[in-house]
Amino acid sequence: MNPPNQTEEDALRTIKELNTLSADIETINNEISLAENLLQKINDTEKVNVEDLQIFGLTQQSPTTLKLRLRGILSTKRSKLSELKKNYNNDLQLLQDLKKCPACQGKGTITKVSYTRDERIITPITKTEQCSNCTGTGEASLSSHVKTLINSFTRANLT
Repeated sequence: MNPPNQTEEDALRTIKELNTLSADIETINNEISLAENLLQKINDTEKVNVEDLQIFGLTQQSPTTLKLRLRGILSTKRSKLSELKKNYNNDLQLLQDLKKCPACQGKGTITKVSYTRDERIITPITKTEQCSNCTGTGEASLSSHVKTLINSFTRANLT
């Protein structure tokens, strides 16, 4: 088995980071849901579970104080969630870009310009050729294992 090239290493590192971000996003979503439920219970003057408050480092306090603290926590969590989602989407785009051939940027063809000189006129001649790096596929040179990981990861995130 050949050692991974730089693109494969970048892809594997990005997949690992996406998995971490995905877990963090799920955790933050759960915390937001719990904080919203606690806030709703307080608004409905229901009894609040002390263990649930302790998750956020809170103790039993007046309803007004708890509402203010929970709103602050929710604001912070939502801000963090937004940042995590932005990073997640950036990494997902990076993963898509890593699949592309670096020579032709995924087009499969390369455009070359040459010039002919005829008396006083210089004429550009544009030719489109099949990319010799990827033989026209537009895909980066990746092992089948890494391609499978990327494809399964990106398919899972499109649904």
